[in-house]
Amino acid sequence: VIFPSLLQLQRGITDAEDRKQREACREKYKSRDDEERGKFTEVDIEREEECGICMELNSKVVLPNCNHALCMKCYRDW
Repeated sequence: VIFPSLLQLQRGITDAEDRKQREACREKYKSRDDEERGKFTEVDIEREEECGICMELNSKVVLPNCNHALCMKCYRDW
């Protein structure tokens, strides 16, 4: 990372070249990040559907202002 930066200083890289290089890096690493985000295990999916208090799987989940997932029963008790 340091050596290419030193070369750029020595050559006097322009802003246009810098933008092109940054865009190429974004495109290169964007596809990897998107692929990794799309891989959810069954356990991850179940965690999304479970109540944050009683930990039971429930399809009816309430998300109050704090963004915690609660089942209706726990939400009413809360």
